[in-house]
Amino acid sequence: MKNFTLVGVLALTISLTSCFADRDDIPEIVSEWKLIEISETIDSTGTAFVPTDRMEIVSFLPHLKVSRSPSWCAEDGEMAVNYSEDGFIYIFCNENDSDALSFEIQEEIMVITAPNCQDGCRQHKYQRTR
Repeated sequence: MKNFTLVGVLALTISLTSCFADRDDIPEIVSEWKLIEISETIDSTGTAFVPTDRMEIVSFLPHLKVSRSPSWCAEDGEMAVNYSEDGFIYIFCNENDSDALSFEIQEEIMVITAPNCQDGCRQHKYQRTR
């Protein structure tokens, strides 16, 4: 009877450890950000951030990868989206289409904008969730 109990405990241990093993197909999130405000044009005086209900999450991943839900690219998904430590996100939706955004993080707030944009640019403000 002891042998059957020992075999049962061993099988259960192997099953449980395989459930919690690291999986290569699930990337670890370095930081995660939720959209909280979008800049809007306020008559001729300029722009101001206003709250938004739009659901958008940006996740920074290992190896300088970044993702957004919903995707930056159309329904086809992203071909590649990378970021640099100097504050740029590079989006390549397909071979002929690429874009770059700049981001700035100050403690728990991140602002993303188009780097070649002049006054009145549409900016997105995010709050750290993880």
